[in-house]
Amino acid sequence: MIRFSPGRLALVALLWLLASCASLKSSSPVTTILISIDGTHPKHLARLSSGTIRGLIDAGVQAEALLPVFPTKTFPNHYSQVTGLYPSGHGIVGNRMYDTVTNKRFDIADRVAKQDSSWWWGEPIWVTAAKQNVKVATMFWPGSEAEIQGYTPFFWRPFDYQFKSAQRVDQVLQWLDQEPDLRLVTLYFEESDVAGHLHGPTSPEFFQALQRIDGHLGALLSGLEERNRLSRTNIVIVSDHGMADTSAKRIVCLDDFVDAESQWAGKSPVLMLWPKDEETVTKLRQAHPHVKVYGEAEFPAHWRLTDNQRVAPYVVVADEGWTMYNACKIGVPKINPGDHGYDNALLSMRGLFVASGPSFKNKVNIPAVNAVDIYELLCHLLSIKPAKNDGSLSAFSKALRDLDAAEAP
Repeated sequence: MIRFSPGRLALVALLWLLASCASLKSSSPVTTILISIDGTHPKHLARLSSGTIRGLIDAGVQAEALLPVFPTKTFPNHYSQVTGLYPSGHGIVGNRMYDTVTNKRFDIADRVAKQDSSWWWGEPIWVTAAKQNVKVATMFWPGSEAEIQGYTPFFWRPFDYQFKSAQRVDQVLQWLDQEPDLRLVTLYFEESDVAGHLHGPTSPEFFQALQRIDGHLGALLSGLEERNRLSRTNIVIVSDHGMADTSAKRIVCLDDFVDAESQWAGKSPVLMLWPKDEETVTKLRQAHPHVKVYGEAEFPAHWRLTDNQRVAPYVVVADEGWTMYNACKIGVPKINPGDHGYDNALLSMRGLFVASGPSFKNKVNIPAVNAVDIYELLCHLLSIKPAKNDGSLSAFSKALRDLDAAEAP
């Protein structure tokens, strides 16, 4: 797999700098590629002392962290990034959900549910863009398989584990060949998340997965260079959440505390609960010192969870590193050594943000940004008017060339 060396990326940074200056005199559009490296914490990048990602950091912008939304699961966070909304606003309050109005259940493995537009509230970036005649393609992004407000991305594919990372890169490049006017393309890699779950976030296998992704990114940049597009392309790298170490020694079984008539939704370490009665809640609060039960009035403010048909009156959360099951009598599955979904205030749950390209400054570090800020950033890069959202562009004021220029006297 081809990788861009830091020296090669120094040249790329110069090309991006020249392109940003030229853009003041030219109408040539810039394309942005939004890349998600699932389950990756900023500290994990410190192990990449060389290669494509390290070169992109050296050539561009890195945030202290990307602050995820709660729950720190894949679907809620990816959809917050492209809508600028917290989960209560966009409706994806978990990877697995129950809707009390429609009496339907959602599971990320259920393709029919994923393509049901009634689950997807808010306005994702590809809909905002399409309304303003801007073309967007999505290579596996939660929400992009459904027709939302009558729109789908210009190009998209249903998620398929068998469609490997190298194939995804090739597909993105082919899409750019087919439609040169694509202004935004999303690209998703889950290899890191899978390795983190199966082997733990500090394992050699996790680092090897990051190295493979680094190689895929090198192939992407090489493909862009071959097409004379590199100097006109922004690369924005995010992750949806981090990963915590878990252990088979830290398991909590909830079967004896919750009756079969109570409704559950979700999967450890966060569960939504519609209890049969208050006695169930009382028992559950006494179940284990490493399990917290929050009533609606007790939800932490930083969760930003508000009352709606998919947010249960009680949310049950395990402490960091603990795993809970509500069906141990059926059998406790093998405990993976890594997991996420915990309180989004935990340092281990933080994601990453790296950006390089003609729209961004070189060698800049900025404070942590919020997941909901990414939508505002993308709208700015596409020069389109955003839909109503919870994010802010101000987090990127020291990272973007044009905002910096606009602030100059």
